[in-house]
Parts: sequence; C-alpha cells; structure tokens
Amino acid sequence: MHLPKLNVLKTVGIVFGVQCLSSAALAGWTVTNLHYGDAPHSYCTATDGGQQAGYIIFQGYVRPVVWADLPETMTGLPSDVGQAWAVENGQQVGRAVNAGFYNACVWSGPGGNPVLLHPIGAFESHAWGQSAGQQVGEARFGSQFEAGYWTGTAASWVSLHPSQAVSSVAHATNGAIQGGSVNYGTGDKACVWNGTAQSVSLLHPSGYVSSVVWAMNGGQQAGVVSPNVNGYFSASLWTGTVESHVDLHPAGYSGSIIYATDGSYQAGVTLFGGYRAAVWNGSASSFFDLHSLLPSSFAESFAFGVWSGNGTIKVAGFGRNIATGRDEALLWTFRDTETVVPSGVTVQLGRVTSGNTGSLSADDSDPLVLCKFFVPNQTSPFVQVVLLGTTSFSSPDSLSLRHKSKLLNSGAFSTTCRLYNFVSGAYEESSTAAIGSSYGLFSVTASGDCSRYVGQGGSLQAQLQFRQVGPSSSNFPCASIEYLNWIVAP
Repeated sequence: MHLPKLNVLKTVGIVFGVQCLSSAALAGWTVTNLHYGDAPHSYCTATDGGQQAGYIIFQGYVRPVVWADLPETMTGLPSDVGQAWAVENGQQVGRAVNAGFYNACVWSGPGGNPVLLHPIGAFESHAWGQSAGQQVGEARFGSQFEAGYWTGTAASWVSLHPSQAVSSVAHATNGAIQGGSVNYGTGDKACVWNGTAQSVSLLHPSGYVSSVVWAMNGGQQAGVVSPNVNGYFSASLWTGTVESHVDLHPAGYSGSIIYATDGSYQAGVTLFGGYRAAVWNGSASSFFDLHSLLPSSFAESFAFGVWSGNGTIKVAGFGRNIATGRDEALLWTFRDTETVVPSGVTVQLGRVTSGNTGSLSADDSDPLVLCKFFVPNQTSPFVQVVLLGTTSFSSPDSLSLRHKSKLLNSGAFSTTCRLYNFVSGAYEESSTAAIGSSYGLFSVTASGDCSRYVGQGGSLQAQLQFRQVGPSSSNFPCASIEYLNWIVAP
C-alpha cells in the first residue's frame, strides 16, 4: 500500500490574525492565519525560527512563497509556478515548473535566483527536504521514481535507488543520513540511507504492511506505519533501527501521521471524522490536538512543519475554512510563558483593611482589600499601589499585567494599571477601564521593546489605581483585588 502525503497539491485572503486562548489547558498557544490578499488558497509547509515557507494559488497558478510570522510579510519566491516544501537558514527547497514539468529547486529567499536541481535524463524531479547544505527528493527516469540527494547543483545528484526496487523516495536528511521509503513490489517500506544506494537500511517493523519516513532531525526519523490493508495508519518514530520503532498513535483516533520533526517535537495529523493538525513530544501520551485551537469554521487542518527553541514551538500547516471556502495557511505558536506574582506592595494612597501581598498570588477568595483614607484632591485616585516582582526573562517577547478586581460598593469608578519603563524611569504603558461591583479581569500589555519594562536582575514594577469618576454609595469606597500577576513570554 502506498502512503502518499495527503492530497493538498492543488493547482492570497482575509487576515484571521492572532487568536489567543484563555483556557488553562490551552495556555501559551496562539494561532496566526497567514492567508493574505485575495488568492483562493494558501498552504504553509515548513517553518524555521522566524521564517515559514509554502505556496499559494493565485490567478490559476501555484506559486512558492515565504512568510515571517505574519500574513502581511508574505513574499513570493522568484519562480512563476512552484511549491516550497522545506526551509532552513533562509534557504528554501521544493519544486518549480520548467518546460511543463516539475523540477527540483532551491531558493535563497525572494531576492535570490532559483537553482534548478533537475538531474540530466530525468522527466521530472522534486525536492522534499534539506539540512546542512544537502537537499533530498526524487526524480523520475522513464516510469520509475528514484530517491536521491543533491548538494546545491543539478550536477551533484546522487541516486539512492536500490537496484532491485520498483520505486524509492527520500523525504528528509540530517545532512549525512537520508530518510524516506523504498518499494520492492510489496508496498512502501520506511528506510534510511548513508549516502549511497547500497547503504539502504529498512526501518519497516514486522507485522505491518507499509511504512514511510517523512521527516528526520539529528538521529530521529518520523513518519507512519500502516498495520493492515484497510488503511489504518499510525504516527511513528525511529532512531535508526527497526527495533527503535515507537508508535505515537493517540488512543481514540482512527489514524495518525507525522510529517515533521525537529528532533524534540513532532507535527502531523490525526484522523477523527476529518484530519486534525497535531503535535507530539516523543510519546503517544504527549499528543496535543492543534485543531482544537481553531474556530469552528475550520473543518480540517494539517501540520507539515515544526521548529522549537528558546521556550517557543512553531508549527506550520493549513486549515480548511468552510466559512470562506478556502484552504488557509496557519502558524501555531506556543510560548513558555512565566506567571510572576508580586513580591512586594507599597500602598501610596488608601489603606489595607484585609489581606496582604500573598493575597494577590491566587484566585482563592482571599483578596487584598484597600479603602479610601486620604486623597490630596478630588481628581486623585482613592487607592494607588506600587507592585514589585521579578522575572527570569531579561528580554521578553511579550509582557502584560493583569488583575481580577471589583468595588465593594456601587457607584461610578475606574481602574488604571501602568507598567514602569526602567529606561525612561517613568510609568508609560497605561490601561483604564470602568469597574463595577462584580469581579472583572483587567490588563495592560507592553508595546514595542518589552525589555524596557524589565530592570536589573529581572525587576518588574507596576502601578495600580482606583478612581471615583461619578456618584458613589459610600464616602469611603473600597476596592477588592482577588489576584494580580505579570505574564511574561520569552
């Protein structure tokens, strides 16, 4: 049984933007819809740190593109027709149409000239992966597809096709070892090579019908095995040998495939009614359903690339949006956020009637309550406190302060939270909102360079105010703060 990559190779739209999930189970994940412009479909197939690669369909043609984390950064690669399937250190590989046939191709970003890797004598060729200056893929000679690799030029082509095989393909490389599948007439079998056709080594576990290596990084290979002729398939990992096979298939799903690995995390799909993008961390129990982060208008989703570093995970893919009738490129991002609770509180205006600094650390019905005591003038806040904390991230990518508060009496009141800029020596970021007698969640988020709001040794400082802006049922109103914390992401 042949196990092809899902049929998304079809021959730019509204910005869905960044959707932040508030549920504790989903904390840290965001989804960015990379679809841009008025093309009918877009696909993100790979990510490497700050760059993503893929393709769009525009004016009836498939065109290779790159992004830099945001939809408006989408830029075409210098080929009229083609697809980018891998990206590393600013270099993309895939395939471009030349004289009516796909030719394996490597690009060096939008400003570089494409280099066709098409071997002499081949009818068509495709590059699927790359690492450390080596590109891997397949070329068709006559009716036979042969696995092979290049090192940047068409002349560097090396065939990995075993002499007795019907077909073979290389999907991935770590720069020295190549991974893919070989077919000796009984279906695809997962395998690795060490640079020559003779070095082929099967990873296919006994008892299975078919298997494919779709991705690799370092000493890890990832892909799929098919247990039976009915087509049931399971996400799989290897570390160079048949015996090392690990089944990552999550319980309760009717199929799963891994299409990408960065050596730590794996990305792919599960099947549950429809295809759902997913990510793993080396075991079946680590599975996380990325599709659950999408709006209900997305019927299916697919993940084809993954990268992790500095507390961040990025997963590249696309989703089928039934509301727009489009396939839309998506980027899932996880940031290992840090929640910082105050280590000190200084009351500048007002007085504490119950609770203490520790009361701000949790939503546990133990609030810090502050009441009006003395105000210098009628426009002054009746409660003003300075809060101190410490983060382990000296140069965060995002930083915000949030608090859950209410007034203990009726009237017209507002609350203001402000972040302290250690560079300018002043409170600058500010957010003011009306506050009532029921608990509400209030926040302020840093803009621009967030490191300005982190002092020496990771110091954090903020100011919180409560102000009367109209009639009040009490001459001495009180504010109740259930919890307060900073959310800091690297």
